[in-house]
Amino acid sequence: MTLLGLTAYGFAPAQGAGPGSATVQSKASSAVVTRPTLRKDFKPGSALSAKQYRILSKELYTIRKQMAPEALSAGGAESAIPLPEAAQTVPEAAARFHGTPSSLLIGRNNFNNRANTNTCGTGSVLAEPAAANEGPNVYYSGNLRHQEFSTNGGATYNCAAAYPAGPAEAPFAFGDTDVIYDHSRGVTFHSVLYVNSNLTNGVIRIFVRRNIPFGDNCFYHRLGPHLDERVGRLPASRAVQQLPVR
Repeated sequence: MTLLGLTAYGFAPAQGAGPGSATVQSKASSAVVTRPTLRKDFKPGSALSAKQYRILSKELYTIRKQMAPEALSAGGAESAIPLPEAAQTVPEAAARFHGTPSSLLIGRNNFNNRANTNTCGTGSVLAEPAAANEGPNVYYSGNLRHQEFSTNGGATYNCAAAYPAGPAEAPFAFGDTDVIYDHSRGVTFHSVLYVNSNLTNGVIRIFVRRNIPFGDNCFYHRLGPHLDERVGRLPASRAVQQLPVR
């Protein structure tokens, strides 16, 4: 499997956009072909101490909170397509609900008792779980670096193989996981963020899993803002510039 990435630089406002729309000079897209790293070439990963993971987790959450207002301010009048307006949620909205909230039924809610620090990796109170299924086979992952699979619809779970080592610039698997099942190809994709011990470098690694119980077949890197870059730079926290976790 070969991943073909198309990158575009900048944008121009849509025809008919208002006078407040931003204009950025557009450049031609470029195609990048990246080859996968096969399972036979995976290297064993290393882990930080529980204390180091806690420090990094708090720092990453701080970075997120600092970035959130900037992400919101990037739209609106400076965007070719204005942000949609939505009514504020108020108690009166319950009267406009199309059904009865108490009538919602959950057919099954299985507990994943391996999504923790003691069994399949490193857990976190900032869980952010992600899961996808292929029939009765389920793949499940979450912060900070745990991953499991089930072959009976989530009734029980088994530990998946540990994340392999990342590149030298970002060697540690560190959460922000996602899982997608591609029905058209019958393939599961899952991703995880790799960082260095100072949270200055970041790499997104995308794993390809053709059969959920049988392990990953290969992975691709998503490095920096463009597919052909070696490593991305994470935004520095304004509270802590470097962490003492070496």
